[in-house]
Amino acid sequence: MFGFVPNLHKILAESPAAHEAYSTLYKLATEKTNLTPVEVQVVMMTSNYHNRCHYCMAGHSMIMTMLKAPQDIITALREGKPLADAKLEALRVLPANCWSNTVTWGPGTKRFSGCRLHQGPGA
Repeated sequence: MFGFVPNLHKILAESPAAHEAYSTLYKLATEKTNLTPVEVQVVMMTSNYHNRCHYCMAGHSMIMTMLKAPQDIITALREGKPLADAKLEALRVLPANCWSNTVTWGPGTKRFSGCRLHQGPGA
C-alpha cells in the first residue's frame, strides 16, 4: 500500500500476535466497512489524538497526505478541532465521545454510554 514497510510494522514484527492484531483491525476498518479511506483515517487520527500518540499521528497524517486529503482537515484532526464537513465531524465526534464515555443526542434518541447503545435518556 505504501511502497515501503512503515516503522510501526517493523516494531510490531517483534511480536507476531501484536502485528496480527493490528493488521486485522486495520484490514477490518479499510475493507469491511462502507467508509472511504479518508473517513477511516479520520477515525484513526481521532484515536491518535485522544491516545496522545504523536508517532501514530505523524504516520496517519502522512497517509492522509498520500490520500490527498485537504490540509485543513489534517491540521484540525492533529489539533482535536471540529471539521467543517458534517460526516467527517460525526466520525470524529462519535469515537471521541466514546472515549470520554457518554454522549446524548437529545430526548428520546439513542444515547451512547460506555461504548454501548441505550434507548432514551437514563436508559
